Amino acid sequence: MGDAFSLPQIAAPVRTLEQEAEAKGISIIKKTIPMAFSGRFVAENGIAAPGALKVIADAATRRLLGVHAVGSYASEFIWGAGALIEEQATIEAIRKLIFPHPTVSELIREAVWEM
Repeated sequence: MGDAFSLPQIAAPVRTLEQEAEAKGISIIKKTIPMAFSGRFVAENGIAAPGALKVIADAATRRLLGVHAVGSYASEFIWGAGALIEEQATIEAIRKLIFPHPTVSELIREAVWEM
C-alpha cells in the first residue's frame, strides 16, 4: 500500500497493476469516477477540486485487483480497498456492503456499481 501524503493525496493498494494483468493475459474491467461523485468530498473541497478513483477487476472472476485514489481523504479510506483486495472480494460482494454515509469511501461502492 502506498500513500504519498501529497496535495492532492495519492493512494493505491494494488495486487496487480492494470498493465501487469494485461501482460499476463488477464482480461480486466475498470471504472474511473471523479471524487466529485461524493457529496462529502464536494461539501468540503468544492466541485472543482481535483480527484478521481479507479477500480480494476478481473473480468472472468470479477475479483477486485486494484484501486487507485487521488484526492482528499484518499489516505483515510484506501485501507478498506486493500482489505477488499486481500479478501479477493468480487464486484457483487462489494455491491452488498454498506459504506458509512456521508464518506468519501462510498466512491468504492459507486465505482463497482458502474462496472
